[in-house]
Amino acid sequence: MRAILTAKHYAASTTRNYTQEMRLLFTHYRQLLPAEITTDHIIAYINYIIKEHGVGRAKCHQAAQSCSFFYKWVHPSAFVVPSRFYPRKVYKLPQIFSRVHIKQLLQVITNPKHRMIISLFYGTGMRLNELRQLRLCDIDSTSCRIKVSFAKVVRIVLRCCQNNYWMT
Repeated sequence: MRAILTAKHYAASTTRNYTQEMRLLFTHYRQLLPAEITTDHIIAYINYIIKEHGVGRAKCHQAAQSCSFFYKWVHPSAFVVPSRFYPRKVYKLPQIFSRVHIKQLLQVITNPKHRMIISLFYGTGMRLNELRQLRLCDIDSTSCRIKVSFAKVVRIVLRCCQNNYWMT
């Protein structure tokens, strides 16, 4: 397996990790030959390491990719898509500052340009690229509107200009 990984120009760390993962799998199923290990065995092994060792998604992904490589290139058999082996990604909502925290943040920023950027981020919900492409002519301070033209979809952001940061 090392020779094939090296010939395919895999990194030394990847070679070490894949080899270790396969060693752990074969140790877990020491009564079976590598040719006898099926997809069901691999899924059972990944469930075992999740349950017994409390590993995360990254470790499951690494084990699945190792098995996929081994059974595709080292011991060719019916290729199995590795995404079947590891758990789905858990999506967590980002931590959002309270109004008090945002006010404290804005009070410690001394540079007006930086205060403006942070205010626009929190006040409008603009993305970084949208804010980077923003021009002065896109801001209508009288009606509190910002035209976001470099967005995924052209849109008008309506926000209340409570502190009028762009007018200072």
